[in-house]
Amino acid sequence: TLDEFGRNGNVAQMMMNLAELYTFYLHRTNDGINLLYEVLELPGIDRKDLALAKIQLADALLFVGEIWETTLLYSQAEKMFKTDDIGRTAKLKNAKLAYYTGQFEWAQAQLNILKAATSDFIANDALYLAMLIGDNSIMDTTYAALSTFARADLLLYQNKLDSAKLALDSIEKFYPGHSLQDDIIFKRGQIAEDEGKFEAAIAFYQQVYANYPDDLLADDAVYRMAQLNENQLKNTSKAMEHYQELLLKFPGSLFTVEARKRYRSLRGDLLN
Repeated sequence: TLDEFGRNGNVAQMMMNLAELYTFYLHRTNDGINLLYEVLELPGIDRKDLALAKIQLADALLFVGEIWETTLLYSQAEKMFKTDDIGRTAKLKNAKLAYYTGQFEWAQAQLNILKAATSDFIANDALYLAMLIGDNSIMDTTYAALSTFARADLLLYQNKLDSAKLALDSIEKFYPGHSLQDDIIFKRGQIAEDEGKFEAAIAFYQQVYANYPDDLLADDAVYRMAQLNENQLKNTSKAMEHYQELLLKFPGSLFTVEARKRYRSLRGDLLN
């Protein structure tokens, strides 16, 4: 389509979709990044599309480790839409970048602002990351274990799964019994998902839910178990069981609306 109709502001979204495929799915990262730089120069591009392209380009550059350019682009997008969810998304991503690179105090200051964000998902992500930093710095003012965990988090984002697992192993080896244990188990579940080891991922999430039922990650773990059973393992009865568990045990969860919809769909209810 791009070859046939040319490249201008009207096809910016299509170019961004193609760049996402290049960067994160086809292992053509440089092609994706170059295409996004091209989007930034499109004549007549909508201001919103421009900000979204900056965020996507920053995501791609973070994927290949270009930290300085990443934070610059997130900051530019944030300034363009300070009172909009686009700007708040950029602010959250910049705070995550600070967390990845060990700037925990600055990251937490930004996250505390974002906890009041209008978007539930932005606020929820900000709350989790703020609590992760706060809870795991009380007994470890040097941030040694948290720095390693943040590095593992970044390695997972960059799809360096073996390196991420080694980083998590090192925390358990050098800081046994650390308060990060529940987060480490959950992260192992995410890695197993990325590796296509879905039953192993469910086992990790089950461990989080069973051992840390009052943790901020508990409802997330139950929802992920339901999703994996429904979409990957095609185990409808087990998926329904987990969706129902989420509705009963975590009625205030961010996932309850979707869980209720999926449960009713799997049960065979007619949905509008």
